[in-house]
Amino acid sequence: MNAVIPSNTFIHTVTLLVQHEVLYATCVFGVNDDLKRTLPRSCAFELEFLNLPLTSVLGIGTSECTTDDLWPANGDCNLWTAKLFPACSSRKQSCEAALLTIAAIKENGLFTFLRGFTVLVSMEDVMVLKTGTSMLDFQLGLQSKMLS
Repeated sequence: MNAVIPSNTFIHTVTLLVQHEVLYATCVFGVNDDLKRTLPRSCAFELEFLNLPLTSVLGIGTSECTTDDLWPANGDCNLWTAKLFPACSSRKQSCEAALLTIAAIKENGLFTFLRGFTVLVSMEDVMVLKTGTSMLDFQLGLQSKMLS
């Protein structure tokens, strides 16, 4: 897969434990995105993701996507709590999903792309669901390969 990753983009894959199942989420943000900027639900789609308003990134009309699709019903509306990241069964699928996320953003169709995933997580979810043991095992495996 050929991918063009915009400059000033942060990409990081995290191992998650979701209902006793190991999944992987690759989070993508612009380094200038304000993850904690909170807006009222009525203005939530004005938040910027990778330097673009969510309305243009998601490629949606107001009838297609509601705040309930991306944020908890009674929670804050910010990028930290927005469910923008697919959780996949392998690291490779997760990385591919992140690259496809970037491509979907360029085409203004992120919401349609995200609809294809069963589990979407936010950064807040990632911090709760991350499993350090699995990530450490992966890093130790890489270290062994590099040293052999």
